[in-house]
Amino acid sequence: MSSSSVNTAPVAADNPVNGNPTSAAKLRILQAAHNLMSQGALRASMAEIAEAAGISRQALYLHYGTREVLLTALNQHLAQTFGITGELQRIADSATGIEVLRASASFQARLYPKVWAVVRALESAQTNNDEDAERVWQAQLRNDLEGCRTTVKRLRREKLLRPGLDIDTATDLLWALTSIPLWEELVLQRGWSAKRYEQHVAELLIAALIDSGKQRE
Repeated sequence: MSSSSVNTAPVAADNPVNGNPTSAAKLRILQAAHNLMSQGALRASMAEIAEAAGISRQALYLHYGTREVLLTALNQHLAQTFGITGELQRIADSATGIEVLRASASFQARLYPKVWAVVRALESAQTNNDEDAERVWQAQLRNDLEGCRTTVKRLRREKLLRPGLDIDTATDLLWALTSIPLWEELVLQRGWSAKRYEQHVAELLIAALIDSGKQRE
């Protein structure tokens, strides 16, 4: 959920849209997990989540057989709660690739404060030997990167891509410049407002990826 942009693709899981409604018990579990992570419990255990949800650990495992399944479901739940899928479609429907970049920066400025805690919880798996979270995180990163590649290919089709940039390099640049760590540094560490972040990140993306002669189109 790199939040982000066309690179904020949710990992598929329990999906009410596809006719698999989330029960009240499951929703309570997901909300409990989200609350714990938002409060700093990045590695909350199944026992801790069960306690926060007011159910037994056995009942929790009946709904979510592994922590990996629960984290994947939480990822999807947040995507649905914050309308990520619909927002991504609106971004993809932008008139030009440049508008995609601008809309992505705007979306990130609004989305990242909402999902930051869960993203950090998944990301922390890399240094904490949390194999369940690591698998969910790696799936998210693959989706993020594919979303960036789709955008870059559109820029190339529209003959907007800066000369000298190949698809892989441009994809990596877009992925890095729309990542949660950059948002953390600018907003959380340096105190940027959402408006300031949106404006300057959009300008940065355009300067980095778009042919200089077409940047004002």
